[in-house]
Amino acid sequence: MANPLSNRRILIMVVVIAVVVIMLLWVVLAYNGVVGKDQDVKSSAAQIKNRYTTKTQILSELLPVVQSYAIYESSLFSNLTSLQTQWQQALNTGASDTKLINISSQIDTNFVLVLSTWTNYPELKNNQIVSQYMGEIVDLNEQLSYSRGNYNEKVNDYNTAIKSFPMMMFSGAFGFQDHPYWGTEDRPVTTL
Repeated sequence: MANPLSNRRILIMVVVIAVVVIMLLWVVLAYNGVVGKDQDVKSSAAQIKNRYTTKTQILSELLPVVQSYAIYESSLFSNLTSLQTQWQQALNTGASDTKLINISSQIDTNFVLVLSTWTNYPELKNNQIVSQYMGEIVDLNEQLSYSRGNYNEKVNDYNTAIKSFPMMMFSGAFGFQDHPYWGTEDRPVTTL
């Protein structure tokens, strides 16, 4: 006949092992969930980076045409050229999203000035090439606005996940850190 004390020990061991297995399973699932959210943020950031790269390429084609009309705004064109270079270097060297966010904000601010130049020179508005590029940039700005919103939703989901109990107990140990929001500062609206 089995010893009742022995049965009790076996039952306690089974319960302890079951609790440990359940806890480990929960940690693995929580970790994988946060990794998935982190990858969503990175994917959304890549979309924004791609659109800003396209925007800087269009600006590089647009600037020489616009610059010939607007001699007085030469510092604006120098700034945009410098920002294009900064963007490409930052992107190529794998700069942080925070640095890219700062550069993209400066590009957007300077683009508003290009738009102002375009509207102040009637002969520039009549130039088909310039009008086409301006239309493309305005379309890109709309895409960027959507992409930034999507990115910020993903960042919110991720940041909330790593700060929520009980994941917050493990997020630091697993190396999860907040992602910055993109483009939350007020920007002038650019329309044609």
